[in-house]
Amino acid sequence: MANVIITTYDGKVYTNPEDIKVERNENTEMFYRFLEQYRDERIQKREDTA
Repeated sequence: MANVIITTYDGKVYTNPEDIKVERNENTEMFYRFLEQYRDERIQKREDTA
């Protein structure tokens, strides 16, 4: 499994994308799409291995 490390503009470091709480707006929409895609891929992998 790949490790994901996300550093936000204010210097906070996250290793679990689900922990990130960022207001959703036009400036953060691409970020949210990335997180949702990552989440969906992880769910799919879990279902495939189950």
